[in-house]
Amino acid sequence: MNFIRPEVAAFLVKWREVLMGLGLVLFGLYVAVTSFGLTPWAGGLLMIVGAAVIVQGVQRARFPFGRGGAGVVEVTERQIAYFGPDGGGVVSINELIRVMIHKHRGVLHWQFDARGAPSLTVPNSAAKAETLYDALASLDGVDLDAARRAMAEDVPMVLIWQSKDARAHTAVQ
Repeated sequence: MNFIRPEVAAFLVKWREVLMGLGLVLFGLYVAVTSFGLTPWAGGLLMIVGAAVIVQGVQRARFPFGRGGAGVVEVTERQIAYFGPDGGGVVSINELIRVMIHKHRGVLHWQFDARGAPSLTVPNSAAKAETLYDALASLDGVDLDAARRAMAEDVPMVLIWQSKDARAHTAVQ
């Protein structure tokens, strides 16, 4: 028996980091206001950590991922793996050359090009595709805003990230 409507549950799951950060900020404010000595400084530190969690949570919640697509994404130990009905593969984040997002038959797909490995194409609607956010956030110079824009607009292909080595040898628009 569900006491929470599915829409409300989905909202709470999507914005859970923001809600946790808000809780940290409020608790830190309470500690800072009601304490004395060095304890208010701890409350201030909690408020700063809570604000950082809120910023990260908003970025993650605004990043659109679909649901109900084919396959499963798994990110472990700097490896991106996709297991789908038509194949799949694994690429190492350390060996990535380029990350692009493109539309194929109306569905957004991530394309990961890596040294010494075939390209890995992952549908944005695959199960656990939201774990790609953390994997991509670790790349230096990744443009996650470009990914958001690509998902909102109707563009065929957008470059999200490219390694410095690849920039010297190729040009992708």
